[in-house]
Amino acid sequence: MGRGTRAAFRLEEMQGLVPEARFEEFVDFLKDTHSNRPAFLDELEKAGF
Repeated sequence: MGRGTRAAFRLEEMQGLVPEARFEEFVDFLKDTHSNRPAFLDELEKAGF
């Protein structure tokens, strides 16, 4: 399992633990912070984030 896939899996686990708006903020933060990592962004997109 690659790092991006693992990250997407962890995000799926975390999604139910916090309010939806807060989770979306966190995912947006990750996308902004790692905008120079296209494979990571692709994995998030594949996972539906």
